Amino acid sequence: MSKVQTKKTSFQESGGDSLLFTWIVLVGMILTSLSVAPAHAAVKSGAICKKVGLTAKRGGVDLECRSKSRKLVWVKVRKSGAKAPVVLPTPLPSISPTPLPSPIASPSGNASTLPIPTPTAKATSTRTKTMPAPTPGISTYRGGPGNAARPQEKSFELPVRVSPPPSGSNVKLWVYDPENKSRALGSNGIFFQKDGGTWTFLNGNSDGSVYANWSAGSYSIDTVEPGGRATEYSRKRYLATVSASGEFSLSGLVANSQGYFTLTITKVAAKQVYLPTSACRLEDQTGNIRMAVGFPKREYRLASEGRINALIIPVDFPDVPGQGDPEELFRVMTDESAKFFYSQSDGRVQFNFQSLDSWLRAPFKSDAYRLGSWNQGDSGGYFSAVLALADPLVDYSLFDVVYVLSPKETPATSIAYGPAFPSMPGDEQMMTSEGLVRNGTISGADSWQNFPGAGWKWMTHETGHLFGLHDLYTVSIPGTYGSWDLMSLNWSTAAIAINAWNRYIQGWLTESQVRCLEPKDLASPVETLIMPLEREADGIKAVMIPLSSKKILVMESRRSEGYDSLSDEQAGLLVYTVDMTIQSIEGGWNTQRRPGSTRPDFTDAALKAGDKITVDSIQIEVISREASGDLVRLSRR
Repeated sequence: MSKVQTKKTSFQESGGDSLLFTWIVLVGMILTSLSVAPAHAAVKSGAICKKVGLTAKRGGVDLECRSKSRKLVWVKVRKSGAKAPVVLPTPLPSISPTPLPSPIASPSGNASTLPIPTPTAKATSTRTKTMPAPTPGISTYRGGPGNAARPQEKSFELPVRVSPPPSGSNVKLWVYDPENKSRALGSNGIFFQKDGGTWTFLNGNSDGSVYANWSAGSYSIDTVEPGGRATEYSRKRYLATVSASGEFSLSGLVANSQGYFTLTITKVAAKQVYLPTSACRLEDQTGNIRMAVGFPKREYRLASEGRINALIIPVDFPDVPGQGDPEELFRVMTDESAKFFYSQSDGRVQFNFQSLDSWLRAPFKSDAYRLGSWNQGDSGGYFSAVLALADPLVDYSLFDVVYVLSPKETPATSIAYGPAFPSMPGDEQMMTSEGLVRNGTISGADSWQNFPGAGWKWMTHETGHLFGLHDLYTVSIPGTYGSWDLMSLNWSTAAIAINAWNRYIQGWLTESQVRCLEPKDLASPVETLIMPLEREADGIKAVMIPLSSKKILVMESRRSEGYDSLSDEQAGLLVYTVDMTIQSIEGGWNTQRRPGSTRPDFTDAALKAGDKITVDSIQIEVISREASGDLVRLSRR
């Protein structure tokens, strides 16, 4: 989950108003040159046009050429001379005075766009892009429904005699061993949550039976691993309902002839032996099966290469009806997010967005899942409810990722935050008629905050988790990395490019672009030129040195190029270490400071020409700063 803005942005701190003014003038000149449509074109709302961005006036109406349903058509904007609609929301109340972590590992302003600065120096890459650039706009989903209904599995007859249920029990469960259905799992009970409330442990019996008398409502159930065997199992979630008449039912499962529902747990597959092909390809050792800070990339995450089909479900509420065309409203998020990942992957990833053609009205109010405070309420239950609502309309098997996006008018008191959901087998909340939705996210008021690019930066940050990337900020301890990656500070307008290590573990930096040195290679000083990370050119983009089997030292050149817009004070050689054993948000990323660096956000930490520091006996000296990159000398101390 992205952090909530609670302070002045670094764009404002670094004189961003001047940069913004320059870009406004430039964009104004460009739009002026495009504003006249060809005299022979049929210019009217819905007619075919030739180029995205063209504008025209006909009959007192402003028209703009936009991509809609994979066609370029003229779209009515507003009456000429009419006041432009104000879309900047009231700044959100601060949810917390400190950066906040993503809840993805737990039980479970206006998005304006600024032009991306053109690199001050640009060289041509000889690498052929794997994928063509993404097509702007969102097309309308026309695929229709998939399977008519989710298949119902029948609970098997109990193979053992169990203690009888107490009088009045409407919940009768038997939890079995996934490796042997004839025996009980041997856990002490289950966890359950009613209507998105607090999780409660319910004791079971030694024979595997669990009984309860639950009132009407919606329930989430987590089966629990036997004591001392947490590394062998991954908890499996089930969704249940108790009707007004007291009847208990489980999604996707029907009771056996005795009225019992047979539940189980997910057996963790035996860990495969990881064999690195380079000394710098350190293995992730966090134990997190959903995201990784090292190699290998986690199963079920978005592919690092190829076409990614993304579905938008625009959902509104009885108390917050959606306004306008969802395809037009959300393209401010999707267009820039698609361009960002195409750029950062060096043309390997192409996002293609489709959307339901109109708002899907939820049968509940916007605050029904109590998501008005960070990491509170039942975000998974909300995501699941919308998946189920759209299930009769959508074939989920056609998509790699699902975005549930709500109206920008949705108040923060209803849905304050929008976390990502990287799922795994056993995540019953992500199950649909077509199977498991492996990756998804919901939007909250944090995606409409009042800072430049809020919408697309929110979407990009959360999508980063769906590629398997960690949050790089910290919560319980002071910051250790700073604002050098969109996975850290997603409201920044400065250093937002994906860093070298994150690109490397995604396969977006190749071995030929990384110089991997071991400490033994530095018996004599080694000099190397590191070209700017954001430059489209072939060459060394990073130097990496494994300090141990658990920690890597990374050096990369950050300039005001591509997605990075840096002042001279901020630009330089960024040096940091990454610990393979430390979980997301717990301080595993540590930026190394240049002499005199003191800023808490590390924006003054990058090394300049003449700077020299030592990290774990490795001396790093920046000899010079050339147009082609930073010339660095490395040696052992």
